[in-house]
Amino acid sequence: MINREFMLLEAREQGIDQSESLVQQLEWQKKKRVIEAFCEKESGPKLEVSEEEMRHCFEGEGLGRAVKMRHIAAKTEDDVRTVLKEIEQGRSFEEVARERSLDRKSAEKGGVLDAFYAKDELGELIGARTVSMEIGQISEPIRGYEVIQVIAEKPVSFEHWKALLEQRLKARSFPKHGMRTWIV
Repeated sequence: MINREFMLLEAREQGIDQSESLVQQLEWQKKKRVIEAFCEKESGPKLEVSEEEMRHCFEGEGLGRAVKMRHIAAKTEDDVRTVLKEIEQGRSFEEVARERSLDRKSAEKGGVLDAFYAKDELGELIGARTVSMEIGQISEPIRGYEVIQVIAEKPVSFEHWKALLEQRLKARSFPKHGMRTWIV
């Protein structure tokens, strides 16, 4: 616990918590969770969600897979295009990441991010892209200044997502069942 607090302090000191992409991703996730919590509160136990509906959502949204990635963060879209060109010309992703990535922590490791990430943990843009990427595949530029490579995958169980899927499906049903109280 203390170790995490020191890591958080160090990250803040380095300005990582002010990174535009991180701030956008956290804001997106926060809005999504607040709306889901609101809808859950308003709809409460009135809405029932079947396991079949949850499984359909689980499979349809690509939540059964977590990926480990390398990434290269660049300042501009032109920089990302240069990075991709170097890789296309035969330089390894790791080598280019070490030399060019603005994320110095991952750059030291050839761009490798430490954890496996499920689709919903990556934000909308990256999550949507990684679901369909194969191991070894390199993305087109994301948001104009980042490129990723999927290097490994592992399965994520339905049970891991079950509670969130139930909440999400209830939230989606909310406009059909509970929104009439919010229409003025």
